[in-house]
Amino acid sequence: MSLPSNAHLPQGVVLVIRRADAHYLYVQRAPGESFPGYWGPVSGGVEPGESLEETAVREAMEEVGIVVRPIRQLRDGLAKGGAYRLYWLLCEHVSGEPSICAPGEIAAFAWLTREQALALEFRFDGDVELMAELDALS
Repeated sequence: MSLPSNAHLPQGVVLVIRRADAHYLYVQRAPGESFPGYWGPVSGGVEPGESLEETAVREAMEEVGIVVRPIRQLRDGLAKGGAYRLYWLLCEHVSGEPSICAPGEIAAFAWLTREQALALEFRFDGDVELMAELDALS
């Protein structure tokens, strides 16, 4: 998974981290972040010269201290009014127990089932479509 040659916008990844028992790692955004208190997958920016896979592995370790293996790109699209291009990557949890390694970005974390993720009061509307895509892959 590499960036398109015409990638002129800032790039970011959204890590859909799945455990073997079909639980997904969700993090709650910290105060001071955009959408404070909202729950969603781990995310972060692509650094210059970095592939999407490298970004996924780095962000998982930096933010929650776990090792992941990117499996496939699920989707991509523009965010923040077209100011960013985001790539959603399905990642397998390989090892480690999550912890809050970036307290300025993350307030809490939880392994959630599909149903639990969709029942969250403060989650992104796109999570409904995301979970439907994941169901189609199963």
